[in-house]
Amino acid sequence: MGNHATSLRAAMLGMLVLFLVCAIYAIPSGAVPFGASSAARRGLPAGAGPSLTDGVTIAIEPPSRQAQPEDVFVVDIVVSAGSQLVDGAQASISFDPAILTVVDAQGNPANQITEGSAFSTHLMNTVDNTSGRIFYADGQLSGDPLNGTIALATIRFKAISEGQSAVTFILNATPQTKVTLQEANVLTAAQNGSVTVGEGSEPTATATTLPQETATPTATATVPVGGPSLALDPASAEKMVGETFLVQIIAATGAQAVDGAQVFIDFDPTRLAVVDADGNPVSSIIPGSAFDVVILNSVDNAAGRIDFAAGQLSGSPPSGLLSVATIRFKALAVASDATVHISTGAPRASKLTYQGANVLAQTSDGHYAILGPVTATPTATVTQRPTHTLTPTWTPTATPTTVPEETPTTTATVLPPNTPTATVTAPAVETRTETPVGSWIFLPVILMDR
Repeated sequence: MGNHATSLRAAMLGMLVLFLVCAIYAIPSGAVPFGASSAARRGLPAGAGPSLTDGVTIAIEPPSRQAQPEDVFVVDIVVSAGSQLVDGAQASISFDPAILTVVDAQGNPANQITEGSAFSTHLMNTVDNTSGRIFYADGQLSGDPLNGTIALATIRFKAISEGQSAVTFILNATPQTKVTLQEANVLTAAQNGSVTVGEGSEPTATATTLPQETATPTATATVPVGGPSLALDPASAEKMVGETFLVQIIAATGAQAVDGAQVFIDFDPTRLAVVDADGNPVSSIIPGSAFDVVILNSVDNAAGRIDFAAGQLSGSPPSGLLSVATIRFKALAVASDATVHISTGAPRASKLTYQGANVLAQTSDGHYAILGPVTATPTATVTQRPTHTLTPTWTPTATPTTVPEETPTTTATVLPPNTPTATVTAPAVETRTETPVGSWIFLPVILMDR
């Protein structure tokens, strides 16, 4: 009997060792076990958080806090996925803005919370201290999906007045709290938090169990013929090198309501660049007016990529012709067709969504011809000679010259007496004096008889 008991104990010990070995090797690389150290879990206390016995949970940790007015403290948003793989998580949270406000490290009101590092891409990070709302989203756009315990983000609160405020996950409104794998929501439970400021009883955290969501949700609105589309406007144009121009991202949904859009665009970075109004490269595009919350807005001019996402946080989902965003391009080099492509393939799949379902049916790219500078053809240039202007020259006017009249003188000549002589009378000799203008003066020369 003693040998049998010894053999049984040995068998049980062997099974326990085998179980522990299997459990250790079952932990995937990079995953953090739930009972890991505080350093491994970004400062979270060991053993904190909801049970991982079943399903995927999201929690505020610690679940309850007590503070005094003007105290600043942090709580963490933690996803416990166990062995379930996840590729995205979004937390939509409400709090009482009369008791708490979200602040930065200096204690000043902030419009964002502290991002986690578990997922590869931060999709949304916004705080509204007026209404007491936080919306944060991360996704795994590259690399393998995650599992285990994931520190999603950290909220830094400041207590501003006495009272009690719940820190509650929003599960039944858009945008809602989700943990996803390939677009399916795998979240099964959410553990809310509570903060008591001033004297009062210790707050109690509440847990909410979610009904299991169908892996592929179905939109309830009617999709118009042809289906909702994403297009670039203008679809084509001719531009000059160095010219900047605007391209709108337009969603045409007809009667189909949409509560979100994500657009991933590829362009040739050797031909085009996304710039600001001054022509300088920028890291984001211009959000449109269709949705009230921008979730993602990123430009990589080196890779030629634009990632943009927006959603409807409040009010009715829009429909019809919607301005999603505007891109300001600068033409960099000559190209017969600088294509701007709306990506529809994983992992950068553009979407129009309604209640979690992708209702996008078609996309339309943009095609832009970029022309080089016009080279002028030399042409004969007519040089006008200066017109010669005649300068009046003084022309002397003929002035009549008065020639003094010669006074005839009588010369007496004594002749010998009685000697007849022939008297020769010379005809009058005409003397002509020419003047500059052809005037004539006649000077008679009178020969007197002797």
